[in-house]
Order: sequence, then structure tokens, then C-alpha cells
Amino acid sequence: MAVVNVSLRFAIGTLELRGLGQDAATLPGVLWDERTACHRAPALAYADLVRWLTRANIDFTDEARKYPTLPSGACIHREPRPYQTEALAAWQAQRGRGLVVLPTGAGKSQVACMAIDAKRRGTLVIAPTLDLVRQWYALLQTTPMEVSLETWTPGSPPPLAAPAGIFAGGGPTPKALRAVPTATPQQGYCMIGA
Repeated sequence: MAVVNVSLRFAIGTLELRGLGQDAATLPGVLWDERTACHRAPALAYADLVRWLTRANIDFTDEARKYPTLPSGACIHREPRPYQTEALAAWQAQRGRGLVVLPTGAGKSQVACMAIDAKRRGTLVIAPTLDLVRQWYALLQTTPMEVSLETWTPGSPPPLAAPAGIFAGGGPTPKALRAVPTATPQQGYCMIGA
């Protein structure tokens, strides 16, 4: 019996599943891509696809899981308001998907920091304007997240905390892939292929 090498990788905003033939069982949210001769799904389907492969007992190489981990989360915790705790709980109940809609100044950024802390994964923060990108950068500098040395790249200084990075707007770390970078939508789009 031939050994099939199945791999899952991120490719410019989508997931590519290679190694399964075109006639493979129906996969959740996945379509066959004739151009690249592989199955393709939106990046949003990552968790569902991994669960399906695991349940189907298909061994695969996960090349898409390249996000850094934040093993101990936020170093500084702010006391959330009750509705912020409720918003985070509702978001978690939907497996980390959904929108938090609050009025200006009600603490959406606080809820986002709580979500980053709860997931403990590298996160791309998208803000619609450069002013808001800079505000997020300042907020993330006051809410440092510890980073696993497993995500450390040799040749760079070992991280003591996950420094925020600005991908756009003339920040101190342009195009730096930090654990929690901030960017405008346009720059974030450019960054997802990085």
C-alpha cells in the first residue's frame, strides 16, 4: 500500500490540503482547486478541517499552524466590566468567532485583550485607521504577553514578552512579524502571506 503524505498549509488567505485525491470524501468547507490540484478552504475553516482529519484518522503534516504561543498570557490584568466578561463568554461559546459590538469608549479593546489572553496565540490586530493602529500599539505595550521560546527565531534576541509591532504607519517595527502585530486592513492583507 502506498503511503500518502497529506499536508495542510496556509497559502495567501486560504488553506491548501494536499495529498488527498480529487475524489476524497467530502470535507467540511473544502473545494477541489483544479489550478493547483489540491483541496482548498478559507483560512477560517482551519479548526474544523483539523478536527475532521483527526476524526477520520488521517495522518497529516500541519504546516498552517505557525502562530506563536503565549504560554502565560497577559502580564497585567485589568478588571473587566460585567458586560465585557459577558461579551467574552459569548465569543468563547461560539468557538472564538463573532463580533463584539459596543459603543465608543465602552471597552471593545479591553474585550479583545481578554480574548488574546484567553486564546494565548499570536494575533493580528486590524484597525481601520493609522491613528487606531497607533492606539492599539500603545495599548498592547501596556499589556505585554509572555512568549514561548519555542517560537523564538535563532538570530533574534530571545523574547521576554511579546512586544507589539506596527506593520503600517511608520512604527518602530515595520513588517516585523511579532506575536501581536497591529495593521490597517490593507497592510494586514499584505501580511497574511508573510
